[in-house]
Amino acid sequence: MLKKKYRISEKKDFERIYKLGKKVKGEFGMLIGLEDEGMSNCKFGVVVSKKIGKANQRNKFKRRVRYVIQSFLNEGFFENRNFKITYIAFKLPENFEVLEKELKKQFKELFAK
Repeated sequence: MLKKKYRISEKKDFERIYKLGKKVKGEFGMLIGLEDEGMSNCKFGVVVSKKIGKANQRNKFKRRVRYVIQSFLNEGFFENRNFKITYIAFKLPENFEVLEKELKKQFKELFAK
C-alpha cells in the first residue's frame, strides 16, 4: 500500500499537474509529471477512467498501480527526484507484469524530458 506521504489528494494539485505537467502516453495509460522543488519526495495520484469497468474493477486496478509504484519506491527508483506524478489509466492490461514494464518505461521517459 502506498503511504499517505506519497499520495496526491487535493484537487488543485491534480489540476495543476494536468495543466503544466509533462505527458508520456502509453498503451494502457498516460503519465503526467510536474517537477516541484519544494518537496522532499515524489507524490503520486492514480485516476482510472470509467471505461475500465465497474467501481470494484477500477479500485482493484488503482490498488495494483499503487503496489507497482510502491515497489519502485522500495527499489529506490525515485531517489533524488521531486515530482508530482499522476497516472491516468484508460485500458486494462492482460496481466500486471505488462503494466509494471509499461510504467517503468514511462517513468524513465518522463525523467528524461
